[in-house]
Amino acid sequence: MVQVTDVNRTGAGIVDEKLEVVVIPVADVDRAKEFYLSLGWRLDADRAAGDSFRIVQEAWTELPV
Repeated sequence: MVQVTDVNRTGAGIVDEKLEVVVIPVADVDRAKEFYLSLGWRLDADRAAGDSFRIVQEAWTELPV
């Protein structure tokens, strides 16, 4: 969290920014994708760039309260 201390500045005083990324290299992308889906993760993207590069983006869904 970043707190703004400049008294002459107008607007929001607190900026709460988060960037959460974890890169996990795997040998079998399809197997890893299915594993995380079986845990309840949401599939956001599955893109390939040629035959040697693929990005799969999954995100954890909110836990029930």
